[in-house]
This record gives sequence, structure tokens and C-alpha cells, in this order.
Amino acid sequence: MFNYNYAGTKQGGKETTIIMKSLDDINQYLEEQFEIGNFGRVLKNANIILKSDREDLHCRAFFVKAIALLSEGTDEEVLQAFDDGLSRFPDDYALRSSKARALLNIGEFDIARTELRNLHESNPKDIDILSNLIYTEEIFKNYDEVIRLADLILAEEANSISTIVVKGEAYEKSGNYEKALQTYEDATSIEELDDQDLNQIHHCIGNTYCVLEKFEEAIDHYKTALIHNSEDTYTYHSIGLAFAKTGEIEKAVKLINHAIKLDPRNSYAYKNRAIVQIMENNTEEAIQDLKTAKMLNYVYDYDDHVDLLLQEIQEKDA
Repeated sequence: MFNYNYAGTKQGGKETTIIMKSLDDINQYLEEQFEIGNFGRVLKNANIILKSDREDLHCRAFFVKAIALLSEGTDEEVLQAFDDGLSRFPDDYALRSSKARALLNIGEFDIARTELRNLHESNPKDIDILSNLIYTEEIFKNYDEVIRLADLILAEEANSISTIVVKGEAYEKSGNYEKALQTYEDATSIEELDDQDLNQIHHCIGNTYCVLEKFEEAIDHYKTALIHNSEDTYTYHSIGLAFAKTGEIEKAVKLINHAIKLDPRNSYAYKNRAIVQIMENNTEEAIQDLKTAKMLNYVYDYDDHVDLLLQEIQEKDA
């Protein structure tokens, strides 16, 4: 019998002591703490189990330890914990798939893609692995592969709106706008779509029409998107920019201002308002909005368009 005394948290000013009489008790306590996200205690108890001779508990202990270290440890500690587990249990699917996600989280995209592809070969219908592979291929701008993987998910979950959107965006990014629009339009005929789904699909159609500079068509679909979600800040600033492109500046600014009112931390709305200000030669206001967008992490969340716009203004004024 393995005895272990664990000092718990103080309650009412008094320290409570939990007496654990066996490794099974410790393991149960470990799972309870893992469930509520108390990762400090998870690490302590996982290490106790891993030092024991209860090999039947070791694989799970390696797993929860590695997951806990995602919150409590360094990147190196996280990967070492997964590697320690996989050195003992090289075929454990949970350890392998979680390590792949951890590699994505720390930016090791090449290694993550290799791991995810191996996992996909061993379990071709794992939707979570397919979704992570899509994310990885998007990073590498491998849009043909994104489309192929999206089709694999849709073969299992035909009404997955998020996957349909990913597929449509991949067509758009690869320059096949007709296929993108067809993908979105087909989705509108899916039965039992809720308002959020329809809002997302019509917003995407509007975005594609904007890229094609068909702003009237874009506005029509943005309006439909807002019918399904009148609080959608992204559609408000998008339709605002579309109106600006048709010359309706006052309406554009009003709509983008409404988006900012709904979500004052929406960096994309500030960028779009800056574009309208640039169109009107309001340089100082544009610079202020672009700086605000940068402060709100636009570049991190999206792309370098804000920096390019600032550079264009500076070169114009030079």
C-alpha cells in the first residue's frame, strides 16, 4: 500500500489535510483536479504516479502532465513531457495527437504537419486531426490541399459551415472566385441552417464580391447577413467599406462607426475606417485609426495591410 499525505488549501483560515491511502486514490484526485483545471496539483500528483511502479497508470499520467504544462511550463518542458510519454508509449494516439497540437501552438509548423499527416494516415476520419491539418496547410498557403482536406471533412459532416467557409476561402485565396462563390451559394440551400450560419455564409459571399469589386452585389449579401445577425460588427464595417467604394462616404462612416461602437476593440473596423479617411484625404484621421488598429493587434491577427497603408501615407507626404 502506498501512503501519501497531501496538504490542501486553507479553508476558513485552517489548513485541511487530505490523506491518500493508495495510488488509485491519487489517480482519482489527479483526474478531479485535471477536470477543473487545477494544473499545479495535476503536476504534483502526476509526478507521484510516474515515480511509482503502477505502469497501468503511467500513460494517462504522462498525458495529463503534458497538458498541465501547456499552462504551467515552458515550451521545452511541454515537448519533453510528451517525448517522455511517447518514449514509453510510442503508439498512444492521445499523446501523439496532443503533441501535434502543442507543436502548432508553439509555432513548430513543419514538425506539426509531419506529425499530423502521420496521424491522418493511421486514422483518416479523425475530424480534429483533419481540422488541424487544414490550419497547418493554410499557414503554408497550400490551398489545393486545404480544399482536399475540407472535402474529407464534408464527406463525414456535410453541413459543417465552418468547413464550407474554409473551403470557399481556399478557393478565393487561390484565385478561383467562381468556385468560391459556388461553394458559398450551395451552402445557402442546406436545410436547418440557423441565423448564425446564414450570417456567416452571406458575409463570405459579400467579401468575395468585394474582392471582385462588385460592390453592389456585396452590399446586398452584407444586408442579408445583418438580417440574420444585427449585432455582427464585422459585417457592419465590411458593408461600410463597400458603400465607400460606391461613393456613399457618409453612410460608410456611419456604419463603420456603429461597428466600433458595438466592439471598440475591433481592429479591422479601425483599418476600414482609415481606408475611408484616406479616400477622403483625411490623412491625420487615417493615421490615428491605423495606429489604433496596430495597438489592437491587427498585424498579429490578420496581416501587414495596416503597415503598408501607413508606409503609403508616409511616402505620399515625403
